[in-house]
Amino acid sequence: MRILALETSTEPLAVAASEGKRVLVEFAYLYPERRHAELLFPLLRRAVAEAGWTPEDVDLIAVARGPGSFTGVRLGLTAAKVLAWALGKPLVAVSTLELWAASVAGASSWAAPVLDARNDNVYAALYRVETRDGLPLPVLADRKAPFSEFLADVRGAWEEHGNPPIVFAGTDLAPFAARIRAAMGSAAALFEPPVGFPRAAVLAALAARKVEEGRTDPFTVQPAYFRSME
Repeated sequence: MRILALETSTEPLAVAASEGKRVLVEFAYLYPERRHAELLFPLLRRAVAEAGWTPEDVDLIAVARGPGSFTGVRLGLTAAKVLAWALGKPLVAVSTLELWAASVAGASSWAAPVLDARNDNVYAALYRVETRDGLPLPVLADRKAPFSEFLADVRGAWEEHGNPPIVFAGTDLAPFAARIRAAMGSAAALFEPPVGFPRAAVLAALAARKVEEGRTDPFTVQPAYFRSME
């Protein structure tokens, strides 16, 4: 299966083309989000060309559906839906938090993606990656919550499962770092780009495994904003 994957929901802009288990092309850029709209389609065209494909060769479009930047989520979903409709291809949307967890899972079997939602709130979740196929399994579901509340829930789950090593990943963990270290001690590692970021190649792999699980109609895929439009 030939998959074209795109992630625009957070600060890193990521695009990949994969076939089966092979990653043919992958780009990741830490541009300010205001450049995502400018750069996305040129990168998609470049990925298709460098993979040696024509647009019609693509079998599946994969996109991160949020949560994250409202503008970034909207851009990615709109672009993916347009491509899927124009090419007559199925579309799979994956949680941005699940994508973050899968992208940093090599460092630990537990991952807590945390994205700043302002006013000390976060978009966050807790996943464990212990299956052979590397598919993240939710321990705490995707949510928007006060950071202190989320961290308390993470600590409770962490203690219940024997205090495993855990990676906190996000674009800006500085406001939360001291509280993470106070609550989790040396068991916690903090990953920010470029050390850890949501990889489009990982998105393609997640989408391939989920083709039969989710909706593949480009008109029914919905974003995960977790907040009202601003």
